[in-house]
Amino acid sequence: MNNERLNKKEGEAWAELLAFAADLYLNEPNSERLTGCRSAGESLIDIFPEEAFPEMFASIKTDPADEILQEYFDLFFVPVSGSYLSPFEAAHREKQLAPELPVLIGQLYSEAGFKPKKLAIPSYMRSLTRPDHIGFEMAFLTRVLNSSLVFMADGDLQQANTLWETAIAFHATYLGRWASAFGKRLEETAKSHLYRGLGGLTQFINREFVRLYQ
Repeated sequence: MNNERLNKKEGEAWAELLAFAADLYLNEPNSERLTGCRSAGESLIDIFPEEAFPEMFASIKTDPADEILQEYFDLFFVPVSGSYLSPFEAAHREKQLAPELPVLIGQLYSEAGFKPKKLAIPSYMRSLTRPDHIGFEMAFLTRVLNSSLVFMADGDLQQANTLWETAIAFHATYLGRWASAFGKRLEETAKSHLYRGLGGLTQFINREFVRLYQ
């Protein structure tokens, strides 16, 4: 990782945004999480004035908490809900690639020592056998970026660059191929400010991350 690509401050900001989005995909919207989203939205409005997602997060307080929780399950867990969006990459990629994607992504996780089951997530999420869940993919990118930052802080720029290249390759090959379209559908399908905001944030992350290496 060098200054032409990503400096320490930018790396930390990206890791934080990815971790924030991953957490929302992987966990139920409890009161603490909703409060954190409102605060984040309020602080991001001035930073990203042209984006809609900060305002969405800041407006979460207008939505009933029980309805937000129900929407979480309707969107990501219940295929017959009428608003279900499969959170798995294989459902959104070319049919000929679909059977291979979970295997390939799982191998990458294993090689990197990344174990989704070790994340701070509910037991029903840890029981998932699909590594191509959007939350897992974002959490993996977060892990790679944070590891790169550690090596940068230690002065090992070669290893930091190697990990940055790993992040680029993973995004270009996997997450970057479907996250924007998924985020757009989420923004259009969701009723709550929280998940409309998450859809917008997902599009923003994907669009801007691509610009880091293209």
